[in-house]
Amino acid sequence: MKTKIIVAVAGIIGILLGVGAQHIFSQLAESAKHYQELRTKSYVDFIKATAMIAIAQKNQNLATEIDGQSLMADAKARISIYGSKEVVARASEFFRGHGALTSHDAYASFVAIIAAMRADTLDGEMAIPNADIGQLILSQDVQ
Repeated sequence: MKTKIIVAVAGIIGILLGVGAQHIFSQLAESAKHYQELRTKSYVDFIKATAMIAIAQKNQNLATEIDGQSLMADAKARISIYGSKEVVARASEFFRGHGALTSHDAYASFVAIIAAMRADTLDGEMAIPNADIGQLILSQDVQ
């Protein structure tokens, strides 16, 4: 009789431990997914803000340029929190050395940011040449 009770209690404990472990792993996976979504959104907003500022400057639209600068500041703040070490380093390098897309070296530095973002969000898979990134973002091949 005691053996049957011990076996039953051990079975219940095993089930409870399994359920608890599954819950913990599910929470960890959900947290990692949320963090990746925040990181990716900050990267996309950074690129979107850059485009918004460039187009506004080209069209001399001060209100849109200000909106773009606000989005840029927000994206940079989120990148400083959620971004990978490589992305933060590339972005800092760009702003330290250029701050604007005014030269071929600035273009190359900006493309390096996007390449680092791709490597981070896609875990290094599906790498594409910087020249292709430059063509898509800046309409010119950038090495």
